[in-house]
Amino acid sequence: MSTPRSEPNKYEALRAYLAAQPKQQYVVELTFKEIERLLGEPLPDSAYDAMGGWWIRNTENSPQAEAWRNAGFDIGTVAHQSRTSGWVDFVRGFDRWPGLAVDSKEFGQQAVDKRLRELAIGYVQSAKLLSTFLGQNPNELSWPRASVACFCYRHAVELFLKSCILHRLPAIEKCSHDISILRRDYLRLYPGPEFFFETPYDISIDDLDELFGVRVAMVEDFERKHDQVFRYLSDKQGRSPRGLYVFGPGGWVSLCERLESDINRVWTKISELDGAGEPGATADGGRDPVSS
Repeated sequence: MSTPRSEPNKYEALRAYLAAQPKQQYVVELTFKEIERLLGEPLPDSAYDAMGGWWIRNTENSPQAEAWRNAGFDIGTVAHQSRTSGWVDFVRGFDRWPGLAVDSKEFGQQAVDKRLRELAIGYVQSAKLLSTFLGQNPNELSWPRASVACFCYRHAVELFLKSCILHRLPAIEKCSHDISILRRDYLRLYPGPEFFFETPYDISIDDLDELFGVRVAMVEDFERKHDQVFRYLSDKQGRSPRGLYVFGPGGWVSLCERLESDINRVWTKISELDGAGEPGATADGGRDPVSS
């Protein structure tokens, strides 16, 4: 009669498999079925829970987590393809800061407007940190790194505008990626001066077209979308922009600090407005016709 394996050794085969991977392999992807074959038994029902509870246990008495951490890995992604299938990305290097990790479970349960607002803060804070690093380490300054900071700032603006719009109009089917369109919707829903905040994208190239009555020819078409400029600095054919883009770390830190302050200030005003009346009330106490 075979002796049952002790719980800590139950996952030894998984630990050994991960530990045997080449050092240069930073991500190991295994399906649930492949993991079960390594273990020689089915995974528990909690491993098939869409919220990933079994995989994200960070307590010291979790034998499965101890197994992959002892091999120098931790969980990067858990994808549930169906109620009976899925895959896991084990990512190397988590042992550098043992036990330090965060998962998306609690964040993903929040209302969408709150998620977008907190993501906006995350993006602008990341842009500020990178800009500060580049200012303090000028030898590390390059356009690829600068463009990441610019993109994070720009995306923070987009996400915050969407957050405010969805807070008033949660049933809206689609939000544009165009900041000028989002800004017009935002100012219609929040017309008071206390809700105004300034960004470099308040006047778009399309606005200039309308102002001058002709199509502005100083940029390529793709440059009308700053997110494409900051992500690629080219169009789909690989052509470079006509425009010149300059990044000064000090100025961008100031932009980030102002945006972060504006997000907190504006959201406080929106919360005060919500407390004074029903959601959907406009700044002057009326009802917005769209949300009525």
